[in-house]
Amino acid sequence: NVNGVYVTPHSLYVAGTMTGQNGAVLTVLNKFAISDGAMSYRATGSIVGTLGWSNPSYFMDEHDDDLRILTSQQLVHQLTILREAGHRLAPVSTLPNRARPAAIGRRANRCSPFASWVHGAEYVSRRWQDFPAQ
Repeated sequence: NVNGVYVTPHSLYVAGTMTGQNGAVLTVLNKFAISDGAMSYRATGSIVGTLGWSNPSYFMDEHDDDLRILTSQQLVHQLTILREAGHRLAPVSTLPNRARPAAIGRRANRCSPFASWVHGAEYVSRRWQDFPAQ
């Protein structure tokens, strides 16, 4: 069940969903290296939540070979940084966390695909009625 693809000049990420042992919905990511027109498998990892949006590539970004991905579970949003470790994509950091427990966006709203990756991630979360009429 593929529900997202993200491509950089040197990497291809393919995301799909599955249900974990405890019933939690997970996003499973496979990373492939792109070099001289050929692709090779690099690593696999999974995180809680889904990329349940119309264009999931807006919610993934690679920086210094780390994948930054925003997932949601029941409208609770989580930003995770994954790093290749052997053939595994291992979590390096997650927001919210114990040191920074503030929720990402508003709890009961979808995150919109507007991102600024300058010195971190910034997401806009609004209800449709929050947008001014055009």
